[in-house]
Amino acid sequence: MAFHTKMKMAYLCLLIPLILLCSSTILVSYQDSCASNLVELQQPIPFDTKSLLCSPVWADHNFILRYAKVSTDVWGFILSFPTNIKSYAAIGFSKDGKMVGSTAIVGWMPSSSEGGMKMYSLDGKSTKEVIIDKEELYMINASITPASTSLVYMIFVLKTTQPTTKLLFAIGPKCGFPNYPNYALFKHSDHISLVIDYSKGTIRKVPYQKLRRRIHGILNNVGWNDIVMIIGSIIIRYFKQWRWDPIWFYILTFGFLGGIVSVRLYVIELLVVVIEFLIS
Repeated sequence: MAFHTKMKMAYLCLLIPLILLCSSTILVSYQDSCASNLVELQQPIPFDTKSLLCSPVWADHNFILRYAKVSTDVWGFILSFPTNIKSYAAIGFSKDGKMVGSTAIVGWMPSSSEGGMKMYSLDGKSTKEVIIDKEELYMINASITPASTSLVYMIFVLKTTQPTTKLLFAIGPKCGFPNYPNYALFKHSDHISLVIDYSKGTIRKVPYQKLRRRIHGILNNVGWNDIVMIIGSIIIRYFKQWRWDPIWFYILTFGFLGGIVSVRLYVIELLVVVIEFLIS
């Protein structure tokens, strides 16, 4: 009896790592990519998926966008995102790459048995300016469905001859799901702005936000240079007359060296901005 018990325990110890390995393999297979096929759903997708193009639009959160031109004025989209974001996922269609003025299609699925999908017009940054179901885009056949235990499909069709090439993607805060009855949209926790080439499926980031921060830094640098020059003029004019010798000279020298360093940083920053703008 003791021998059989030991044999059973040995088999059990061998089975446990095998079960864990199989489980991890299954979980990995649920991660979506452009190389993987669409998961078969209970309800058919309302457009032909044979000619779908695919773009890994947001690698940080594993957002995959599939799309196709169904007819001359109809486009079909499938946005997949993982359930581990534990919040809503949004795709925005913008005229200039900015969030304000765009129209967002937002989907959420807190569990496999419940979920929702709504369209929002982002007319401003305040909650009152985020208007639900304004229908600036003509969306038809919209649905959200679990593709697996860890993957969600947002499926929708837009009636348009050409959707804008400037797209936004965002996720909400943890557990920030829009709720009945007003479906208020919580402020996003992360977002990205892209330009997509629908004919090739290629994407590139919109440089506006980074460029704006760079320009802000340059203007601050220039402003400090002006302040230092004014302070230097005051030191030369008044401190020298008051015979604060040689303190005024040391202060002026320190300010002069600081100005040289600041100008060099300004030139480097300006060159970086120009290069980034040309590359993008």
